[in-house]
This record gives sequence, structure tokens and C-alpha cells, in this order.
Amino acid sequence: MFLTAIFAGALTAAGCGGVLDQQWRLSFPESPESWSILPGEPSWHIEWLGPDGTWAQMEKRPGEDPALDLSETWSAPVIAWPYIPGTPLQRGSLKPAGAIHPHDVQGGHLNLSWQGGVEAVLYREMSRQERGDTYRGPQYFDWPRFRSLFAEPDTEEDRKDTLLDQEIRSDPWDADWKSAAERIVKSGFDRRRIKLKEKKEIAVPSPIGPWFSVSPFAPELAFGKGDVPVFPLGKEIDIWFSADGILKADEESWIFLPW
Repeated sequence: MFLTAIFAGALTAAGCGGVLDQQWRLSFPESPESWSILPGEPSWHIEWLGPDGTWAQMEKRPGEDPALDLSETWSAPVIAWPYIPGTPLQRGSLKPAGAIHPHDVQGGHLNLSWQGGVEAVLYREMSRQERGDTYRGPQYFDWPRFRSLFAEPDTEEDRKDTLLDQEIRSDPWDADWKSAAERIVKSGFDRRRIKLKEKKEIAVPSPIGPWFSVSPFAPELAFGKGDVPVFPLGKEIDIWFSADGILKADEESWIFLPW
């Protein structure tokens, strides 16, 4: 079900009529409203799978209009990491936008989205896995079908049988995509293989915020005067920011960095 058997069908779905130019202009998504408190407009670190099958990278500064060469034979991911120069929010801090070519092609542009960032990272994680079955590689994966699993369910049966858990649909970055990639490549796709990262609610003595996540999907955390802020934290370092500064924390330690 999750194999793209005929690549020409993907081109047609993308509105390309089966004919692709090799170079595509990138269209970037609007930043989440909560990121407007960040001190400056983001630059972007862009990574993509080139036509020769190797990963390439470039930087995009504000006002620049980059174009990329992408494969005409296989689906190809583009990952765009926003960062704020001159702050601790460097490459890899904020969650990325992204796209899967040719599924996100419109006109002469490749449209990046925050949802596409999740898919492009999963593509890269799948490409890193050893596999005996060539057809479990990410270039054969049914990316449009995968994206549909994040839709709001029309019926309770849809919610039960075809979609991802509500927590993952609300914030896809709460899922363990590296582990999911290992399972998909080893055993094929099953939505039940996509699991939430384990986290605990931990009080951290810090300014009361409100605090905003580096995930564009996550809601803000607001606390009352006199409260000790409580954050969902796990084994991996999470990053939150407020008007006062940046919090880097896991379940065992934390550090607050004022702007």
C-alpha cells in the first residue's frame, strides 16, 4: 500500500504532466506566530538529495531566492532548518520545514511546509537504514498517503483505523521518527510503529514566560505569577524560548540562556 509503484503517477498527481524541469525555486512557509518574538528574521540551512544521490547543502539569507537541482527519477527530500544568526538558536535548534519532490511541486516552485519538514526528516532517517529489500527505501514510499494520516478524521472509524494518534497529529515532532524509520525499513509500514517519545512533566525554576516551543505545531506554555513552570521533558534535549531567553532542558538537567 505504501509503495509508489509508478513514478509517472506521482508526477501527474503533482500537476507536472509527467514532465519536470530539473531546477526548482523554493517557496518557504510563514513562521508560526509565536516565533515573532524571536530577535530577528530567520536564515535557512537547506539540505537536499541531489540528482547524483548525494546530499548537498546551502545557506539562504533573508531576501535570497534559491533554486535547487533535484532528481527527475526518484522522489527527493528537501529539509530547511531555520535559525537566528547571532543567537543560541543555531542550525538544528528550530524544527525544519521541508518538501518531498515531486509531490510538493506547484508551477515552477517547490513548496516547503512545516508538515513537509517531518516527512523530509523521516525520508532521511529511512535512507540511513540498512535494508535487504530495496523496495522499502524512501524513494518508493507513498508520501501523499502518509501525509493523509495527519488529517482530522471524518468519522470515529477513521480515527480508530486509519489515522495516527491525536498526540502525534497535534505535534508530529513528539514522535520518535528515527525509531519509526528503523521499523518501516525492516518490516514495512504500519501506523502503529510510530510511537510518541517518552516524556515527564518536570518543574524548572525559570521565568514564567509564556514559553514557546521550537516545534511550529506546539502550543505555548503559560504560567501564573508565582508558579514554577512545568515542561514536558524526556531523555533528549528540548528547547523552549520566551521574551526573556532560551531554556535547554532534558529530564535530568536544564540551562537558561538570556537573550
